[in-house]
Amino acid sequence: LDHTLHLPNCDSYTPVDVHSIPTREVRHLSPESVMDFRNPKVLSQALCGFGIQKGVDPAVAQNHIEERHPAVDGNGQPYGFDHNYVLRTNTNDGDTTNSKSLKVAGIVEHADTHRRLVVSTNAPGVQIYTSNYLDGSVHTPFPHAKDGAVYAQWQGICLETQHFPDSILTTDDITRFPEFAKGRCVILREEMDAGTDASKPDDERSDVYTHVMEYCFEQC
Repeated sequence: LDHTLHLPNCDSYTPVDVHSIPTREVRHLSPESVMDFRNPKVLSQALCGFGIQKGVDPAVAQNHIEERHPAVDGNGQPYGFDHNYVLRTNTNDGDTTNSKSLKVAGIVEHADTHRRLVVSTNAPGVQIYTSNYLDGSVHTPFPHAKDGAVYAQWQGICLETQHFPDSILTTDDITRFPEFAKGRCVILREEMDAGTDASKPDDERSDVYTHVMEYCFEQC
């Protein structure tokens, strides 16, 4: 929670419904300060602000951060970030075949240990997930993680580069949600005929899902 998250190329995100499915709206971050990571933000502060926005009393939200016990919102659900952010330079009608167009999707930094992770991609989106459903329970064959650690809520963060979730769209959907359609999944597009591409390499075929992602670990 003492790490910072920075999404320098994300000016908008795709809001979700109560089931965490995108509504297919693309919303600019300017009026959404809680969701905005265009400037680096400490995750503990960001999660506290998110909880308050979800109806959690400020003192309770701060206690959730300090005590690390299961934190739930006003509806009794674990809360935190689990949202797709839109990379401003990569939403080119879903075309992610050009590896030269890599852009920084996100930066995670820990000042105390001088460590930095930079994630770059040519995908149109990046899902930010703050491990909202970890609760210290054992869900794997392994009883503990490194040094006997058991991970609780918010003790991990994922930066998942991707096409937008739930974006295998029909022609009607593309017309109704043109901004969302820019990040749509290339699989099963109505205009694509897999048969015409069968002889091409995978990275040149229109019926094959592919994108590039790079992780760079640095000292800071």
